Amino acid sequence: MRRGPLLSDRGRQWAAVILTALAALAMALLCGDPS
Repeated sequence: MRRGPLLSDRGRQWAAVILTALAALAMALLCGDPS
């Protein structure tokens, strides 16, 4: 099931971007929550 180094490299980049975006959204929701 090897697709080559492209998959892992792209996967890591996308994972980093998605995790960063989710972390930013989570912080915004937690800090912006009036409760």
